[in-house]
Amino acid sequence: IECGRRHVCILQRSTHAQACKAVGEATCCVQAGKKSKFKIIAAYEDGERVDQGGDRFSALLFYEDGNCECNIFVDDNFDGTYDGELIAQHAGEARLWILLDGVHIQGSPYHVKIEPQEISCKDCFVVCKTSRENSYHEAGQMMFVMVYLRDKFNNPCKPDLARIKHSITVAESSREVGEIETNMEIDKTGAVVLTMEPTIRANYLIDVLFDGSQLPGCPLEVEVFPTEISPDKCLVDDKGLEPCVAGQASSFTVKLVDKYGNDGAIFKDGYVQEFMDHTSVPLTVKLNQSLPGGGVGEALEVDIVSLGMFLGSGHQRATLMATFTAFKANKLVLQVNIGRTSLFKTTRTIQVLPASTSALYSKITGDGLTSGSLRSGILERTFAIEARDEYDNKSSKGGDSWDISLEHKETKERVEVAVAEEQGGTYKCSYQVTRAGEFSLAVTLNSEQVCESPYVFKISPDPAELVRLRHLEQQSRIERERRVQERRKAEERRKMEGQAAQRKEKEEEK
Repeated sequence: IECGRRHVCILQRSTHAQACKAVGEATCCVQAGKKSKFKIIAAYEDGERVDQGGDRFSALLFYEDGNCECNIFVDDNFDGTYDGELIAQHAGEARLWILLDGVHIQGSPYHVKIEPQEISCKDCFVVCKTSRENSYHEAGQMMFVMVYLRDKFNNPCKPDLARIKHSITVAESSREVGEIETNMEIDKTGAVVLTMEPTIRANYLIDVLFDGSQLPGCPLEVEVFPTEISPDKCLVDDKGLEPCVAGQASSFTVKLVDKYGNDGAIFKDGYVQEFMDHTSVPLTVKLNQSLPGGGVGEALEVDIVSLGMFLGSGHQRATLMATFTAFKANKLVLQVNIGRTSLFKTTRTIQVLPASTSALYSKITGDGLTSGSLRSGILERTFAIEARDEYDNKSSKGGDSWDISLEHKETKERVEVAVAEEQGGTYKCSYQVTRAGEFSLAVTLNSEQVCESPYVFKISPDPAELVRLRHLEQQSRIERERRVQERRKAEERRKMEGQAAQRKEKEEEK
């Protein structure tokens, strides 16, 4: 010391952030909702521990989603150590920042794994993912039941499939459902996925249990609807078409079925099938008259109504009744299509029979309706009745009771008419007349006269008889003329005799 005096130099060191470190469970693994502690050991830059307090340490916890937990308390023990305490709420990965005057200490940020607490049944939930909205599902499509296990802080918990049980029951179905095959696995998000593929239309109740306790929201109710219509499975009941009579309403039913045998579904205000992609395939029913050679003619109007009950969501069970009225007695070709696919593998024909015979539309032909003359004092005539219904169809069954009256208009004498039924609704009628004159022929059926009835015609005498009558008349005329001449001659004689007598008297008087 140059001045001869002793100088004392006091060096003041400060805590160095990179020399400080933290220990404790809170720096590596904690459990959500529980207090976890860590200890900060302050040190100088050379690594020597600080033996006094006063440093300003702070801690922050950052979750994976970016949220920050700021309520972390750091207490000064005034011996160079600091106690920290945190309560993590969200399970998962997090980073613990421990700062000294805004600078990270050694090892900061610490990677902390936050484990969830024990599973809390009341905080778990179940979601059913169906192919349609509002718990409606299409048959044959995969259905997913998502089971989310949570602790009381709503943290996802690691699932244990052995502790999860499920059951599927049918609330309402028109068919026997049987056992549904299911598969349960854990997806990449940690949720339990229960998969199934129901094919039978029914109302299903899906119940999920954890350790024997029912999870909230269960049982889930899902209504399975039919899938698209399968033409190979559809049924056409045409028993109502035998027999089909002209002028009478005839009907048959069409039952639309999908490939799983479920009754199809239709719109409430139409007759089309709705699918998952919201496209529609029309149901068409056509009736055409059959033409010679296999062609089709004029189409008949067909009225279609639904016989099914509402299934929900504006749909009806697709059992349809088609009604039509045919007026021509012939064959009809029936076509029932789903889109462009026919429900019949072969051509389906319907035979329309004539209605009951109508006298007004029936026809009479033959020489028995016209005038004629007797032959040898007798005349045999015939005519035919062709029975037709009110739609001008020729009758084919026969059996009609015709009332035929043939009467001489002058003498009111009735002539018997014989009626013989022939095949195809035709009746052959015959009669004999032996008297000339004017006749009236009336043909009625059920008190209704045939069109143009009664028929009036005249029967002339036999020509040979006319010759004889003319000869007799001529002889009678000659005889009358002879008698007239004789009377004239007698009168002339008497007159001459009278004149002679007068002359004689005059001569005698003279």
